[in-house]
This record gives sequence, structure tokens and C-alpha cells, in this order.
Amino acid sequence: MRVCVVGGGPAGLGAAYFLKRAGYDEVVVFEKEVDVGGKCHTLKRDGRAYDMGAVEVTVHYDVVHDLIAEFGLDVTLTSVPDGVVLDYVNGGTESLPSLFADVSKVTLALQFAKFFEAQEELADYLDTPGFTNLPESLKGLSFTQWLAKVGAPLLERFFWMPLTCYGYGDLSRIPAVYALKFITVMPFHIHALRHGFGDLLPRHLQVHLPPYVRRLTHGMQDLMEKIAGSLKRPPVTGATIEKVTRSATGVVVDYRVGDDPTVKRERFDRIVLAIPQTLANLSFMDLSDAEKALLKPVSTIHYYTSLTKPKELDYEIFFALNGAGALGPPPAPNVLMFARNWKEAPSAVFYSYSTPDVELPLAGATGSVEALVKQAIAVTGQQPGDETTSVSWQYFPQVPQAELDAGFYDRLDALQGVNGTYYTGGLLNFELVEKAMEYSKTIVERFFPERVGAE
Repeated sequence: MRVCVVGGGPAGLGAAYFLKRAGYDEVVVFEKEVDVGGKCHTLKRDGRAYDMGAVEVTVHYDVVHDLIAEFGLDVTLTSVPDGVVLDYVNGGTESLPSLFADVSKVTLALQFAKFFEAQEELADYLDTPGFTNLPESLKGLSFTQWLAKVGAPLLERFFWMPLTCYGYGDLSRIPAVYALKFITVMPFHIHALRHGFGDLLPRHLQVHLPPYVRRLTHGMQDLMEKIAGSLKRPPVTGATIEKVTRSATGVVVDYRVGDDPTVKRERFDRIVLAIPQTLANLSFMDLSDAEKALLKPVSTIHYYTSLTKPKELDYEIFFALNGAGALGPPPAPNVLMFARNWKEAPSAVFYSYSTPDVELPLAGATGSVEALVKQAIAVTGQQPGDETTSVSWQYFPQVPQAELDAGFYDRLDALQGVNGTYYTGGLLNFELVEKAMEYSKTIVERFFPERVGAE
């Protein structure tokens, strides 16, 4: 059986890898960029690897840890950075725990307990790959509303940072199930320590706080390249897919490579779509009216990462705040956060976003991502660097809450295998490397029986 995989990021390479493990040798990955990795994209500077997309590997990244061990990759344990909140409106900074200055530790402890209890009730569902069979308790609720419902509204002040600043949007708009899926592999207590809230947690939890962050020494892209190198056939990079035609006899893929105008054709038995499944991204597919109607509400966020070397910047990490005491990010377009991934190195990564209908140019004196970074550094009273390299992402594929409530994921799951087509990636299991690869593994296990000679 020949299988085509569209997308050479974690989901696509994960699908190809697990297909190979199951005994499927004729698997071809098509990637539009010249390098594999997708959002696992690494730049080298100062003798260090700077991840411009996925960065951290938590203790709950089970699939990723297995792959790291298999390929013998180096992992660096870095100390948790000191952080501040940057006031975009009035200037100046505040400590992160100051967001809870008006709240007693007893009140916080009670709300932590309520949060953990509610999360535990959903544990079986959240630990299962995918979003099918959405529980009634999660329908119609943003994460802000869910926190209020379970009696933990103050924790919105905490989760604003690991969710909004990491590019997932306003907590009042993020469906609760998405946020909770994130928290299953980016645990609450790890975020508490990382962002300076460790001393606010109940004492029995503080002893379990790891004093470090795991990163791949040579970057997340190194793992993706190792996976690509293990495949029977190297991925086709720089590929532009012109057309996919599905029929009862198989899947025909017409594509070009690089600047070569020659259209090549290959025939497959199955196709795995491992890119954000927006209609724009799938314009090459011969989608049915039913498929188009289902995928129409899928959207992504314009998210940007920028590597620069500020001339002076004392902080290891900061989060942008829209005015003193006003919880939430500064209005788009703007910088959401900054992180110096290697404490001893001068370069830093800035994370920015824009409105859904506006894609910013990466460079330029005004209205660009580079300009936003310089503005953010100026707000701190520091000096911007001379060189900035930025990357643009179609980030966090998602559907609105109403679509979730109406059974979007059940209908999408019913399409798995129809016309020899399978779907995987961030839309199906949340936009994290671990979740994307976990879902690809699940798809292979569900629909591709192990063959003789499987590894």
C-alpha cells in the first residue's frame, strides 16, 4: 500500500514514522518548505539553537520522549526563567505574583483545589486523543466561563499567560475543551513555577515543582530531521501540490518541486492530510460539498516569532499586559511575550500576533513584525538590536464553540478513511507537538493494521 502524507511537520512526520513502524514502506511525505519540521523550526545563533515554534518538552510528552530516546538526542535542562509583566499602556513592569496581590493565599488555595477536582473529573476524556463525544459539562463554555462555573474564576489571571501569550487567544473566547487539552501536557504546577507563582500554590504541591525546563539541545527541528532521515523514502521538500484526485481506484497527486515547472504525478492508495485543514490550505483537494461545508469554519491565528539580540534587556522573560491591572494582552497587532531561551546567551525570541484578517509583513520600518518587536523593547526603556529574523505561522487551527457543540469533531471523525483520506494535526488534538504526534499515532493504530515485518 502506498500512502501520501501532506505536510512535513510533527503531525505528518509522525504519521509517516508510525506507518513505517507498522510495516508500510511506501510512504511519501510532501512538504512545501525547503526543510522539514513545520512549527518545529530552529535557527542557530550565538552557538545556540533557538526554536522559533515549539520549544519545550514537558514530562508529559510521552510520544516525543520515546522518539528522543530512540534517536539518542541531547536534552538540556535549563533553569526556570525569572519573569515580569510589561505594562503596554503605562510603561514599566510588575512581578508576576503581583497579579494576585489583592487575593489571600487561602482563597487561592481553595480555588486551586476546585480547579484540580473539576479537571480530575474530566481526566479520562482529556487523556483520550481527539475531541469527539464532547461532554455536556464543556458545551457552550469558554475557558473563562468554565473557570467561573467550577468556582475558580481567579485562576484566569494565571492561565492568561500560558494560553494567551503562547498564541492561543483570549481566554474569554477559547473553548474550554481546547484549554483543558493543553493543560493535560503543560501541567498547571509547572506553569506556576515557571512564571513565578510557585510560592502561591498549596504547600503540598510546591515540593513537586521541577526547577528546570526541558529543551532539545540542538532544537526541535533536529528531532524532525532525524525522523525524516529514518523514513524509507526522503520527504519531497519544496513541493507544491497542484491537484489531488481521489477515486475508487486510489489517489492521484500532481505536484511540482521548487522552481521546476514540470508537473509530476504519483499514484497512492491513501492520503493523510497533516496541514491545518482550512479550505484555503486544501484548495488542491477535490473536496466534496459535504467536506467543504464541514471544514468551512476552520480558522487559524496569525502568530509570529522573531529572533533578535537586544542591546540591553535585563529580563529573561516578560508577558505583555494591556494596562496596569487590566488582565489580557495588548490589542492586536502587538508583541505578546519575550523569552531568552538560553540564560547566558544574548539573543531572545519575541512572540507576536495580529488580527485574523491581517497578515503582517515580517520586515519594514512600520507596520511589520520587526517594528512591533522594536516597539516592545522601547516600552521597556531598553535598546533594540540591529538584526531581527522573523517567521510567520498559521497557528492553532480551531473551530468556534458553536461548531464544537454541534458535533464538528464527531462529523470529522466519521470522514476518516472516506475516499482514502485521513486527517491529523493540531485541529484534531490541539496545537502542540506532543498532541499532534499522539493523534497521528492513533490514526495509524486505528486505520492501518500492522503488516508482516512491522518494526
